Amino acid sequence: MTRPAAPTAKSALVPVIEDRLTPSPGHPVTRSQKEAQLLSLRVCDPACGSGHFLLAAARRIGYELAKVRSEADEPSPRQIREATREAITHCIYGVDKNPLAVDLCKVALWIEGYSRGKPLTFLDYRVRCGDSLVGVLDLDVLDEGIPDDAYQPVSGDDGQVARSLRDQNKEERGGQTSLFDQLSGAATAPDAAEWQKMETMAEETPAQVNAKRAAYQRLQQQGDRLRTAANLWTAAFFSPFTAENRATVPTSNTLRRWRQGQSVSQQVVGTANGLAEENRFFHWRLEFPQVFNGGGFDAIIGNPPWEMVQLDAREFFATRDPNISNAGTTALRNKAIKKLKENDPKLYAEYRLALHLNDSYKNFIHSSGRFPLTSFGRINLMAPFAEHGRALVHARGLSGLVLPTGIATNSFTQNFFADLVERKQLVQMIGFENEAFIFPVVHNAFKFCIFVISGDGLKIDETDFAFFCRYFKDVNNKSRHFKLSAEDFFLINPNTKTCPTFRTDTDAELTKKIYRRVPILLNENTKSDPWAFDSMLMFMMNTDSHLFDDQPSPGYLPLYEGKLIHQFDHRFATYEGATQAHLNSGRLPQSSDMLKQNPNWIPKPQYWVQEIHVTKKLKGRWERDWFIGFRDITSSVVERTSIFSLLPRSAVANNTPLLFLGKANTVLASCFLGNMNSISFDYITRQKISGSHLNFYLLKQLPVLEPVYYLASAHHFIVPRIAELVYTAWDIASFAADIWQEADEPL
Repeated sequence: MTRPAAPTAKSALVPVIEDRLTPSPGHPVTRSQKEAQLLSLRVCDPACGSGHFLLAAARRIGYELAKVRSEADEPSPRQIREATREAITHCIYGVDKNPLAVDLCKVALWIEGYSRGKPLTFLDYRVRCGDSLVGVLDLDVLDEGIPDDAYQPVSGDDGQVARSLRDQNKEERGGQTSLFDQLSGAATAPDAAEWQKMETMAEETPAQVNAKRAAYQRLQQQGDRLRTAANLWTAAFFSPFTAENRATVPTSNTLRRWRQGQSVSQQVVGTANGLAEENRFFHWRLEFPQVFNGGGFDAIIGNPPWEMVQLDAREFFATRDPNISNAGTTALRNKAIKKLKENDPKLYAEYRLALHLNDSYKNFIHSSGRFPLTSFGRINLMAPFAEHGRALVHARGLSGLVLPTGIATNSFTQNFFADLVERKQLVQMIGFENEAFIFPVVHNAFKFCIFVISGDGLKIDETDFAFFCRYFKDVNNKSRHFKLSAEDFFLINPNTKTCPTFRTDTDAELTKKIYRRVPILLNENTKSDPWAFDSMLMFMMNTDSHLFDDQPSPGYLPLYEGKLIHQFDHRFATYEGATQAHLNSGRLPQSSDMLKQNPNWIPKPQYWVQEIHVTKKLKGRWERDWFIGFRDITSSVVERTSIFSLLPRSAVANNTPLLFLGKANTVLASCFLGNMNSISFDYITRQKISGSHLNFYLLKQLPVLEPVYYLASAHHFIVPRIAELVYTAWDIASFAADIWQEADEPL
């Protein structure tokens, strides 16, 4: 994907270039000094793929270098080409897990930097193959030993073996401080000065390139012992914890002895180095010591993976066993996988190994300590890559990555985003929706952004935002831009400090005014909870599928899904007459007015659930025979974003979350339902929705009028109208009965 590369380089690299070339008062910068500043820039893409972002960076630096040398606003193509070669030679770094992508990246850079009569630039030490997220980043962690959490059992591990290793490691770490103080220096840090010397070697002739390659190989060999130490540390997270493999699992004592130059089992060392090769461990300060000796990279740019760290059985078996992949439900698929143990043990072993590696990867993200702010909940790789970019960048540098907009709006990344806001390191966020198919294979409704953050040496008082752009030219429209300060985030999203998504500055200002006047539903900081709010996801469509029946039976209740309801309407749609096209689109046939005129008619669901399971779910939580629920699946571009409805006592799917109001009688519940379906509430909800789900963490932070606001006059106006809207069938009769029973006076 080339199109986001240039805009990202413009957002994250151009400001760095301008900063380096801007003279301080009274100290003019000479042309040679400007050249030196430009050629000293270090730009890295930690998931470089075939090199599109690195090419954009090289071209930009080359263009600026050519301008300085020619002292012209528009240098000649030859001047730009020669300067771009130098930028590639001195400034460009990349890492990718895929060796083929690394080779393609090198080829792209060679072509871009080709100069007649000169050899290809030596890129082996700057464009590297490795997993940017797996390995040792801070070498000081080796002094502390291997974390005890490295021995968390995952799929395929023996829990007893894992516990014994954890206990052993904990005991070894207990006496570690004095032991590591006695390190003999057998595994020492790389000599950054020697690496810097190698980096400055000329590449004008084939002989010079060969000399530089030989110097690099010598430096690599000198770091082998410390690299193995880092491999031992990392391998503990990926080793199988079984009785057969226990002797090959490294512990803190193994690491200590190796670093002191003492004898260590070659089986353990060989296994660790083997795991490092298989999983492409990458230890940043060992591979780029000259960069980190200078404080880090001046700019991080790229478009890292957006994948969930989760093994999808459907994808795994798609080509290996399509029958398993195409199983109708998760429960059926899991049964089929279990049968493989007898029917196809080889395929079963492959699946279990893949599951072990996936879970080990997750445990490394969660427990290694490298990602303290993005290792919560389900892991999408974009989040640790964003935090990693921040860790790699120089104090006065910038990290600009193309990421899903969820980096600023999701609950799992809220700690990271809040920390950026509090530390004033959030520079710019330009949001796009994929309607113009900037990413051709991504859904048109998907939202992504150019996300720019600074090193800790820069403080950004107000962040520049723009959302809902479809083309890169939209970024130039000033009316789309608005600025928010840390105080604005704390006002609008006080629980999570995540980012609202406004279309215009007018929307931002109006939203702030509303939040200053109306409290949120549940403030987790002040513990303000005027409605005694509680919530429930009753039945999960995947993990509870074994409870579902596709035919009604005595003692069963219909399973309501979000697509069956609309505002004030629990009979909006039905599975009756639904075609495969309906099911594929997620939209069911709407119920006709004629059907709704029959108060006994109820829509046909997809599934039914035994009433005993519903009763068990509700026990101690809710005693009434009606619920308030809402559509979880929504967006900011549909006709109505906030869709709430009353539901009869029934089974309810997780895509229709339920709300329980502990302090509200039915009269106040009617007012609450009216609030949630109001136009003003819908307007605010649109400003807060960045994806396709109205999650609880978003709902809690929406402005909702408190119960005390609703005086008797409001009851008289609101409640009869709500009752008329929802009481259209006998299955809601209990709600109407509760209103008449609980009203203080006739309505």
